Amino acid sequence: MKFFFLTALVSTSIFAAAETNDFQKMEVPKQGISFYRPNYGIIGADPINEAEILFSYKFRFVDADSYDTWWGRPVNTLFFAYSQWMFWDFEQGSSPYPNNYMDSYFIPEFFWLWNDFFPESEGARLDLQFGYQHESNGRDEEFERTWDRLNVEPTWIWGETGDWQYVLGLKIWAPIHVGDQMNDISEYYGFGELKLKAGKHDGISTEVMLRKGTKDWNGAVEVTASYPIRPMNIFLYGQVFYGYGENLLRYDRETFAYRLGLAISR
Repeated sequence: MKFFFLTALVSTSIFAAAETNDFQKMEVPKQGISFYRPNYGIIGADPINEAEILFSYKFRFVDADSYDTWWGRPVNTLFFAYSQWMFWDFEQGSSPYPNNYMDSYFIPEFFWLWNDFFPESEGARLDLQFGYQHESNGRDEEFERTWDRLNVEPTWIWGETGDWQYVLGLKIWAPIHVGDQMNDISEYYGFGELKLKAGKHDGISTEVMLRKGTKDWNGAVEVTASYPIRPMNIFLYGQVFYGYGENLLRYDRETFAYRLGLAISR
């Protein structure tokens, strides 16, 4: 099963239409489909025995230069994105769903993304994203997890594409609907997260995510690192997570996880 897991990811990378995209929000295409979040498959070392897959793409509705009037610019910058996020525990058998040894999340989004929000500014470049996000696992009763949020994401970037780049990203959200089974999620998830990232297109990339809940010291720290595997268009991808809210099914349980695998975007 684990061999099949990695083989499927490598096979998918062969058919990827876009070139490997390191800093996807910095290299937004003028039109069409492109990577959104990182796309990866990773497996936890014993005693975790848990795997995670994330597939994520975005679609730009019109060419970036379609409208140059003030009223047309919101159309130029409108995107739809879809992410599929899945978790497995291989120790519980190959097909445990729908019991709670595996969960899958469906995450559609609509958002506006403005690159270089202040084009005349010097120093750091500012990208700004604002939109709506739904996330749910499609399950019923006690295992149901669903919520809807409005997000605003300012991202500051230092450095040029092709050289070392440094990123400071802040994501702030306002829940507009939360399912009954997770109505205390803010105590563990909070209302925002901070990301610090450094990397080079043809070299290593590292990222740290910090999140703080509203109750006690609840929160989370996630560290990821990746390195390109040449000449294949994929990356070696590692992740360490500690805290609450790694996935919605167990958002209120403290988790320590470390995983390693492959990615087709980062």
